[in-house]
Amino acid sequence: MPKRRRALINSGMIPTDAELIARELRGTGTAIVPVHMSEKELLAIGTSFGSRMPRPSSNPISWPRRAPPLAQALWSAYMVVNCSAAERRILFAAYRAWMAIEGASGRWAPKNVFVPES
Repeated sequence: MPKRRRALINSGMIPTDAELIARELRGTGTAIVPVHMSEKELLAIGTSFGSRMPRPSSNPISWPRRAPPLAQALWSAYMVVNCSAAERRILFAAYRAWMAIEGASGRWAPKNVFVPES
């Protein structure tokens, strides 16, 4: 990010993406939960859950295709940290069912599926 833009964002003159999203979510009962991890960690989590993760060096044209697996990896990381073992089992079962449906549709086929420990 250019220094000038970063300085404007830090000054509060230009809202961050999170601030813009928070404005849109205001009054909906939905919250933004910050997750701090490196792209390397995110890619490792996604891979462990069976997602076909994009390479960090992918070109800008392919970036929109990176969004679904990165979102899945973030969701998985959130579950592991914030959900009880019982909740994780239920959510992972739903996730595996969704992956099976996606694989059957031919749009996406999981390589392997991570099964969390109880």
